[in-house]
Amino acid sequence: MAQLALKGGHETLDNSFAFDKSDAGLFLQFNYPLGNRGAVAEVRKSRLELRRNALEKDEILLDLEAGVRKLLIQLEDFGKILTLNEEQIETAHRKTAAELERYNSGRGELTFVIQSQDNEEGARLAYATNAATYHTLNLQLQALMDNLLDEDFLGVDRRP
Repeated sequence: MAQLALKGGHETLDNSFAFDKSDAGLFLQFNYPLGNRGAVAEVRKSRLELRRNALEKDEILLDLEAGVRKLLIQLEDFGKILTLNEEQIETAHRKTAAELERYNSGRGELTFVIQSQDNEEGARLAYATNAATYHTLNLQLQALMDNLLDEDFLGVDRRP
């Protein structure tokens, strides 16, 4: 692109070069695109962001999978604990019945009957507490599984 400017605001070239106007100007501007670096940089930036997002998604999936595995192990352990609690309740109930039979036959004391009943109720309370924890863990597992199957997270609609 070239540009010529006339000094003094004159409209003709000959008036611009009069002796009372001692200067004139000629300007030259040269533009050449150097590989469109801005667009290339934006494409690279977008690719890097996509890669970072994919890595973050993979990391979240691994965290969710680890959480699911942890909860499954805890649920299995609490299932075993609940089985033991049921056995404790049954044993405590038999002991209470035996202490009550002794007391009714005059061979035992009332304090042993009360203590045995207290142990039986303690076993029932432990069972109820562990059952509540078991169900809480089960709900957490279901929530994690819902997150794993969420269409917004995976980009695929897996719901029926």
